[in-house]
Amino acid sequence: MTRSFENVRSKNGTVANSYTVAHNFRDIFLPTLAASATGSEIARTVGEMPRRPFKEATRSSDGFSLIEVLVAVIMIGIVGGFGVSRLRVAYGRPTAVQRGALELVGNLRVARMLAISHDSHYRVVPSTSSYQIQRLTFDSGTNSWINAGTDVRTVPLTSPVIFSGATPSIEFDSRGLMVQPTATATLNLQDTAVQNARQVQIRLSGQIVPPSAGTLY
Repeated sequence: MTRSFENVRSKNGTVANSYTVAHNFRDIFLPTLAASATGSEIARTVGEMPRRPFKEATRSSDGFSLIEVLVAVIMIGIVGGFGVSRLRVAYGRPTAVQRGALELVGNLRVARMLAISHDSHYRVVPSTSSYQIQRLTFDSGTNSWINAGTDVRTVPLTSPVIFSGATPSIEFDSRGLMVQPTATATLNLQDTAVQNARQVQIRLSGQIVPPSAGTLY
């Protein structure tokens, strides 16, 4: 809606400039456009901007649409996930001897920490298919640490894993140092079914080296 005021006179008789009050956008521009453009041009300018088709808008410059790219990425992700899972099954699953070696490392570290926390000596004694964790007591008569049989834990190895080669007993003192044997010790575990071996080394400082390839006997 438009109101036009023309030839408005003031009280002193002078004529003021005419003006138009427009209440909306179309009242302002439609008359101007109508004077210089056709009806189709007015409709396109005011209410109907040109639109690109959806297929054209979603297509990249190299000819692939956005949906096609997304589908390709999803398929690559699915195939890659299956491949990684199969590799984990084939190469990431520890064998029986690897599990036994890792468990031995953990128990050696536990024995060392117990010796420190209890201000005592702890000994790990291997046999063929198991090993014992013993808490030692000091014997003043012999001036040595002995096994009193009061705190002993036996850990079995999972068949067909056994200890092979030399199997020295490992003794830790209250400082966490290895006092027996007096040189770096090696415990060798062997899987008799698949002829696979892992070895664990214990140093005089009390450090337990992670399992590595062992010797077959």
